[in-house]
This record gives sequence, structure tokens and C-alpha cells, in this order.
Amino acid sequence: MKKRNYYLTTIALILFTTAVLAQGKMNRNRINLLKISFITEEIELTSDEAQQFWPIYNKYNDRMHEARLQLERGIQQEIKNSGGVENLTDQQSDEFLQRIMQLEEVISTNKIEMTRELRGVISSKKILKLQWTEREFNRRMLQEYGRRGRRN
Repeated sequence: MKKRNYYLTTIALILFTTAVLAQGKMNRNRINLLKISFITEEIELTSDEAQQFWPIYNKYNDRMHEARLQLERGIQQEIKNSGGVENLTDQQSDEFLQRIMQLEEVISTNKIEMTRELRGVISSKKILKLQWTEREFNRRMLQEYGRRGRRN
């Protein structure tokens, strides 16, 4: 039964991702809905666990997402606008590096805090499954995105 659910979830993930990519939109809300479904299924949350789990998960996930956006779009764009890494002064490089380390620390701190809060809601085993499931979801999304890119 569990293997069947895994295959059904995988098929649903691929079909949903294909539909999203076919429209040319990687809408964050749609991807989040797919991620919610995938995580709930994979870590086998009960309805009681899900009620407590999702507010905690979303709070920390939103914080980490914002920090990642600042890293990926903000700082990288600023470096690019400055003429690239090669054209930065030592002082500018040091300032950018300091900001990057602060954002990485925010991400790390939020992961730790989320794990601590979740320990009161779900088992350690499910938390480990969550970490694996998040990586697996991202891997599958990237694979599907890559497949779509090669077709176009």
C-alpha cells in the first residue's frame, strides 16, 4: 500500500509539474500546494499533526525563503551591478561576504528553531523524513524543469 501511494504521489507530482511548466508559470502558490501534498503524504501526517505542523513549518519556511531571495536576487544582483566579483574592492567584497554570512546564519538558525518547535508536534523520525522529503521534492522539481527545458 505504501509503495502504491509513493507511485501515485510521484505520478501526481510529475503531472502537476508538467501542467505548471506547460503554462510557462512556476507559480509559487501552485508549487507550494504540490509541496504540501507531497510532504503530508511522505511523512504521513495525521490530521491532528498537520494542524499543528503546518503553521510552524510555514512560519520558518517563509523566513528561510525570504533570506534565500535576498541571497540569490539581492546580493547577487548588487554584485553584478557593481561589475562582477572581479571589479569589487576588498572592502566591498568584505561587506558582501559579511551580508552573505548573516543571511546563511538566518537560514541555519531558522532550520534549528523549526526543528526544535516541531519536536513537540511530530516525532524525530518524521522530522528526519521531512528533511529527506524536502530534498526529494526539490530534486524532482529540478529534474522536471530540466526535462521541460530540453523539450523547448
